[in-house]
Amino acid sequence: MAWIMHGYLQPNKLSLENSMGGQPAKIETVITKLSDKINNPNNSIRLDAETFHKIWIEMIPILDQYKSVHGDFRIGGYLYSELKDEVACVADRIARNSRRIEMIISDLQSIVRQTKY
Repeated sequence: MAWIMHGYLQPNKLSLENSMGGQPAKIETVITKLSDKINNPNNSIRLDAETFHKIWIEMIPILDQYKSVHGDFRIGGYLYSELKDEVACVADRIARNSRRIEMIISDLQSIVRQTKY
């Protein structure tokens, strides 16, 4: 596991050796630093997915009305009739997977708290 984390952390100048003043880092330090690195983009992903889902749901009646007048149409190369339900599911799935990442990070942080006592 250390070589995987070392490989991940090295580009970010947080290598295992450097994180503790030249000594190998404790797993608690590695988990804490990884948690911070993962949480920031993950929070953005979750919030963006939830916002997109809300916007899409509110757009459906407008797009349905457009379709009833002009017929089916393409969005991003796909027919609206094919995308209508799928887009909401994709945004929902992204938010759900982001919450799973949050739970994993929370579990790792719990391990760190338990090892401190």
